[in-house]
Amino acid sequence: MCRRAQGDVAVRVNGVSIRDDWCRMALMNDDVAALRFLKDNGIAETEVETAILDGSLPFMVLETLFRGGAVRYTTRELADRVAQTEAVVIRVRRALGFPDADPDELVGTEEDVATIRRLFDGIQGRSLSVALETVRTSASAMEKLADSIAAAFGEGVGGMLDAGADPVAVAEAVLAEDTPASIVTMLTHVLRHELAGALRRERTNRLTNAGMSAGATTELAVGFVDLVGMTETMEHLGIDQISELVAGYEAAGYDEIVRLGGRVVKMLGDGAMFTAPSADVAARICLAIVSNAGRHGIPPARAGMAWGPVVRSRGDIYGPTVNRASRLCDVAAVGEALVSPEAAEQVTVVGHVEVGERRLKGIGTVAVSALLIPGTALNHH
Repeated sequence: MCRRAQGDVAVRVNGVSIRDDWCRMALMNDDVAALRFLKDNGIAETEVETAILDGSLPFMVLETLFRGGAVRYTTRELADRVAQTEAVVIRVRRALGFPDADPDELVGTEEDVATIRRLFDGIQGRSLSVALETVRTSASAMEKLADSIAAAFGEGVGGMLDAGADPVAVAEAVLAEDTPASIVTMLTHVLRHELAGALRRERTNRLTNAGMSAGATTELAVGFVDLVGMTETMEHLGIDQISELVAGYEAAGYDEIVRLGGRVVKMLGDGAMFTAPSADVAARICLAIVSNAGRHGIPPARAGMAWGPVVRSRGDIYGPTVNRASRLCDVAAVGEALVSPEAAEQVTVVGHVEVGERRLKGIGTVAVSALLIPGTALNHH
């Protein structure tokens, strides 16, 4: 099989040392089921070759297996196939947790087409917004579950690779076992029973109460956004108005975070907690939400963002970086987005300025910067 020789550009195929440019020629053939599978699912040969050489091939096979088919359609082509406008399909994709794609980017499979069709068949005159709220709730919960499952693969498959197993051999084993099929079957079984149990508890609660209703460490940008004055605003609203306000904010905030490339960790009713792969992405999200708040009856917002190591566990994140982002949000002024020194060093896509030191509860005094929000005056306090 194929393995990069340490400190060299040579690789080994079946024990014979060859150059990198021969690795693809030797392995991209129909005798290797994992490579044939990836080719049949539209994965570019250059991507497969890179995955072979960097040892990530088993994860590429797993990703493709879980996706459930070749990615063939752009957003526009998806819209054509489900007889909806592109704008509507973009809303559906955001609700599912997918960021907006470039016009020519392939994002959809045949299964995506069938799923979106089923969504609209099931609406049958009901509000699309209501349907998408259900999709958002499900997607948010499933994203946490997916992170946990992926972490398990990281420990299992990653452990074999770290121990020196051949990436192609591991990929062949992954494909032969068809692990995704068994996982999806089990998840469906468990979900059905958990939903039945949860609905039974909900029914019992309604009858009883008269209708009252360890992980891996990684570096990420963590952001908090908070609606200022939400409690006072709700004091003057009825229950239905409060529900509409919260639902409207959560839908807008969720979509904005996803659209810009972040991940919603949790919606907090009067705010949100999210992560992003870079400080630039997190900065864009903070600015977008803070800039758009204060309109359409939604109170103004403030934000805090930090960069550093976090611990993932059961779909949530923990650690000092999370605490710092939360405390920065707490001390930010209305319309202000504060960032930690570590985050400020990495922000390049928007302006920011040092605003002195802030005392953060439980943390101490920290020198912070504020993102420059277009059209607002920076509040030095």
